[in-house]
Amino acid sequence: MPLLPRHGAIRLKPALDDRDKGIKLRPPDFGRPPVWLLGSSGYSAQLAAHLGFPLAFAAHLADENLEAAVALYRAKFRPSAVLDQPYVIVSSGVMAADDEGEAQRQSWAYSHAMMRMSQGKSFVVPTPEEAESYPYTDREQQIIEMWDAKTMVGTAEQVVEKLNARQKHINADEMMILNLGHSPAAIHRSTELIADAYGLPQNISE
Repeated sequence: MPLLPRHGAIRLKPALDDRDKGIKLRPPDFGRPPVWLLGSSGYSAQLAAHLGFPLAFAAHLADENLEAAVALYRAKFRPSAVLDQPYVIVSSGVMAADDEGEAQRQSWAYSHAMMRMSQGKSFVVPTPEEAESYPYTDREQQIIEMWDAKTMVGTAEQVVEKLNARQKHINADEMMILNLGHSPAAIHRSTELIADAYGLPQNISE
């Protein structure tokens, strides 16, 4: 499963003339980051196809739209100066931990924040303890369970199995992950576990 983009960067001349503005650009010429369109709907997919951009689909927000949107993007794609054929990036919410129960607790805390966001309230991610002790209404329980189902949760092996299955099903060119939880330590550990499960080097130069 490719984890890094294969399309090349676009070259762009500096927008400012440093002789006129007194600004020195270093380096004087630079490569523009790859251009891709992030979306979560069929409209986003059609726009990316029309512009000939790579599509990064936010499955962490709208996994229910993933399959149809990617199919629409591929069917409507127009080659451009940026890209000669469709290129699909799938962004997935994940939370891995040494213990499956801890991964679920962290994910539930994040889903709690998303539930509050849907109510127009502060969506700072609470601690797992705060999320567990919250007095949910039936409707709030439904909303948080809906959000929680969007995240791939478990041990590193379980999360990687789910990521691989999604990549194979969608035939994605690239997989992007968002580690969704409460504590920075848990988020860092999730990243570490998933990287180790894929056999990624500790140093990017390796």
